[in-house]
Parts: sequence; structure tokens; C-alpha cells
Amino acid sequence: MIKKNTNLTNISIVWLKKDLRIHDHEPFFEAQKLDIPILPLYVFEPEYWKQPYSSIRQWKFIEQTLVELNQKLTNKDQPLVFKCGNILKVLTDFSNHFNIIHIFAHEETGTMWTYKRDQQVIDWCKKNNIQYHAYPYNGVIRYLKTRDHWQKIRTKRLHSSTIPEIVNFKIPLKMKSDSFPTHEYFNHNITDAEQTYLKGGHTYAQKILLNFLSQDYRYYLKYRSKPPSNHQSTSRMSPYLTYGLLSVKEIYRLIQEKLNESYSNKFVEHSLSAFESRLMWRCHFIQKLEDQPNIEIESMHPSFNGFNQTFNKDYFDAWKVGLTGFPLIDASMRYLLKFGWINFRMRAMLSSFAAYNLQINWQVFGNYLAQLFIDFEPGIHFSQIQMQSGVTGINAIRIYNPIKQASEHDPDGVFVKKHVPELSNIPKEWILEPWKMPKEIQKKCNFVPGIDYPYPIVDFQTSSKQAKEIISHFRKKAGFKETSKKVYKKLGSRKKNNKTKTVNKNQIELNFS
Repeated sequence: MIKKNTNLTNISIVWLKKDLRIHDHEPFFEAQKLDIPILPLYVFEPEYWKQPYSSIRQWKFIEQTLVELNQKLTNKDQPLVFKCGNILKVLTDFSNHFNIIHIFAHEETGTMWTYKRDQQVIDWCKKNNIQYHAYPYNGVIRYLKTRDHWQKIRTKRLHSSTIPEIVNFKIPLKMKSDSFPTHEYFNHNITDAEQTYLKGGHTYAQKILLNFLSQDYRYYLKYRSKPPSNHQSTSRMSPYLTYGLLSVKEIYRLIQEKLNESYSNKFVEHSLSAFESRLMWRCHFIQKLEDQPNIEIESMHPSFNGFNQTFNKDYFDAWKVGLTGFPLIDASMRYLLKFGWINFRMRAMLSSFAAYNLQINWQVFGNYLAQLFIDFEPGIHFSQIQMQSGVTGINAIRIYNPIKQASEHDPDGVFVKKHVPELSNIPKEWILEPWKMPKEIQKKCNFVPGIDYPYPIVDFQTSSKQAKEIISHFRKKAGFKETSKKVYKKLGSRKKNNKTKTVNKNQIELNFS
């Protein structure tokens, strides 16, 4: 136990994790009510960045954000303190310089690693007689007993007023920060993303949000499911919400203001209501992980814990770099590799193809995708990966046909040709299935299937049929339906139009989208 030293300054620490802002920030707001100095702290934890879902591209976004956040805090006469190391060692070291009286933080719904880390900090505080204060984050409710009234509680919380920005830090505290980490802290072979349009920092986040709410929302309904031919087809808010540069509550408030300005305009109402519903679903999926933390490593429906245990390394390697022979799959993967982001429909297609057609275990390809996503949000990610892999037991099984998806969303191959340059000279009539192109057209295009671009590594129809047979086998296990009902009761949505409360025929029959 650390003994308090009367010669040291009493302080409160605001521990920043995935809440990198100073506005609408309850820990800062509550800490400033006390008559003791506040030390804003961010800790880079090397062990976390060795986990199978982390990558340097995620860190670079955070790093950019911390630079701007430090400037804002410095303008208030209290720079951000940045430390690199184990959080308990950092706090113990601080105890040699200050009397830590309080630690303020947001509740974090993260991975098993962050959950255990938070518990260790709480235990350390109890042991050392330090008061630990954790505040709710967005619409996620800790210790929720039932989903039945969750939506009502969440809506009430998001309707509450945003919290004013911290005013001052009373007495500035001096503590030397560490340098930002270099590449050796990251052990995954994932390169940094091109941050041409997803840059860190609150200023950039606010610029994108206001631009979306003023004009880009007009394209949202029409283009949100199409491959991102331009970056204005979606809100691009996901990384800024993931790391807390903006809060769901403040975005929700701005949406309501826009709707009030455009009263009786049905187009505006439909577009922004669709966007608003995505914010609500975001809270829903994070709540799933809050209620059942083990979905990071175990299937929601335990009957699927042995699902897709076979592994074809050649298939996985081809999928990872966008060389599967399916143009839209490959273009989407290469886009993701380059930019660290892609829209929901393409994420679902990549996941579905990996799980069903390549029969790769959801944990294996899920961790790889997590590394690629700048906006990796554990609650959304692991829930969605399991849904697209068919292992929840409460959601309809949907296999995305990459050829059909391309014909509907990229019929002229604009997206494909841009991101799979090997196909740039292929006529649009053959861009969906270039391997079927007649010999004479191949010569005109100077293109040889299997050499200039791979043949499909699997037959879509055959592999989909095999997936159906495997899924059906697991669903026939004794007690499957009864367990599905329990999963739904704990994790299922209570929306009135929800059609998958229990296992039904539509869930067993595969939907080839």
C-alpha cells in the first residue's frame, strides 16, 4: 500500500482512453468540481499493441489526435501527460511525485485485455485508498439485467444535455511526458494507412461532421451500400466515435437541430433518420460485448464453437491481399489495405466470403480485419464478424454473392478498375467475371486469365452449398433452438420490427445476396 506524503501535492488524474476530447467529457467535468489540481493522462500500453487485433495504423490515428489534444490542454495551462508503459507502473511512479486522491475515467467496453486491465486499476486503487470514478460512455449501460428496457434508457441518456468543456485546471502540474512509440512496438505486418481523408484530431472530426450534416447527407441513402467511389457517400464518423473525439450524444444533438431546421422536408428526414438509426445500432452492438465479454473469443451460440476449424493457408493469404479472383472482393480488400476503412456492405461481404466460401474461422479473419480497420471498435467488430459468419444462432444467415453485389453496386466496374489495375482495360461487359472473357477479347485487352489476374480460388455456388450443409449440421444439434432463445434474451435487439427473435426457416435457408 502506498503511503500518502503530506509534503506532496494532492491531485486528481483524468485517465484518457477512448475519450480523446475535453468537451462533453464527464470525468473532466467532475474532476474540476474538486479543489485540487487535475493531471490529464494518456498511457501507451505496449502489451495492448501486441494483441492480435491492434496495429500501427490505429495508433497513428490516435497519435495525431493526441497532438491536437495536447495543444488544446496546453492552451488551458495544463499539457497532456503522455506515458509509455504498464498503467500500474505509471500510476505507482506518479505516487512518488504526487498524492493521488482520485482517478476519473470513462467506462470502457473493450477487449478482454482492456477489461482485465481496468479491473487491475480498480483493485490497485482500492488497495491504495484512491477513489476511482468511472462514468457511463454513450448509450452503453453497465450491469444491465435485461435488454427489455435498454432502448428506453439509452434514448433518455442520449437526449440529455451535453457537458460543458472543462474551464481550467486551477494549478498547473509539471510532469515530463515520454516520446511517442516507434515501429518496434508493433509486431503485426500491417502498414500504416494513407490518411488522406481519415485524419486524427477533433478539428478534422468536426469539419467532416458539419460537412456531412450540411450537404453530404444527401448522398447517404443512395450510396451508403455502394463501394466508396468517393469519400462523401457515408458520414465517416466511425473512427472519431471509436476514439471518442466526438460523442454520440453531441452528434445526436446536431442531427436533431438539422431536422428542426428542415421541418417537413421528407428527404432530409429520411436521410438523417437513417444515419441516426446507425448511431443507435452502434450502441446496441457495443452493449452486446458489455453484456457478454467473451464474444471476442467464443461464439455467441456455443454450438458453433467448433465451426470452421479447418484452415487453408493459401485461401487466407489470397484473401488477405485481394487476390481471390473475385473482382469486387479484391478491390474492397485492396481499398481497405490502403485506407484503413471501407463501408459496412463491403465489410460484410469480405467477412461472409471468408467465413462461408473460404471456410476460415471467424476469429482468424476477424483479427486480421480488426488490424486493418482504423476504426476498430470491439463491440461492433466481434458482433458483426460473428453475424456474418453465422455463429450467433439468432440472426439470418446471409451469404453475399460478390458477382451479384458487383452487378448491383459497381456494374461498370469503376471501383474495381480503380483498385484492381490489372483489370483496368477489361470491357465493362466482362468486368464482373473476367475469366469468362472470349479469347479474341483477351487478346485485344492484352489480358490472360490466371496470369494477369487469378482465376477464382473457389467456385462460389459449390462453396456456398457446402457452407449450407455445414451450417445445417450445427443447427441440428440437440438443444440448438433452446440455446438460441437464451442468446436472444440476453443479446437480441428488442426493436418492434425485429424478425429474428427465434430460429426460423429463413435462418436455416441461406440468403444469397
